[in-house]
Amino acid sequence: MQTPSHKLNSPHALSLIETICLLCFTATALALLATAITSYTRSVKIGNDRLMSETAQRVASLNSIDGCIVKGCDGGSACPHTQNGVQTGYFDHDTNTITGEIPRGYNEYHTMEIDGRTFEGKAGTMVIRIEYDGTDYTLSWVREGYNAGR
Repeated sequence: MQTPSHKLNSPHALSLIETICLLCFTATALALLATAITSYTRSVKIGNDRLMSETAQRVASLNSIDGCIVKGCDGGSACPHTQNGVQTGYFDHDTNTITGEIPRGYNEYHTMEIDGRTFEGKAGTMVIRIEYDGTDYTLSWVREGYNAGR
């Protein structure tokens, strides 16, 4: 029968202490890796709401070439998206298009900023509204299903 001290020095097998240490080191390494991935993901997401507004403005400017900022609308005299000379649309993050209907909310943070103006709302409840008067684009965050704030 082998003694425990002989097992500690055995080159052929892991002892109980070595196994426990190996498991602890592995668990610690996995926890650190998970923390690093979570921190990285959070840092990458910080700019998403701001970058989304830039994307919305670029999409609207491309669409306005056809006459209306809303995709598929020609901007004629009967354009349903124009009121008092201002075209209004909403950025749909899922399809990266400007729509005439307010889509499902997609903001990631409670506080968003566009051009120095601050907007607040629960994450996942706000959308970007784009207004175009023929020369300037005005973007703002509005609550999904809520058309006030004009």
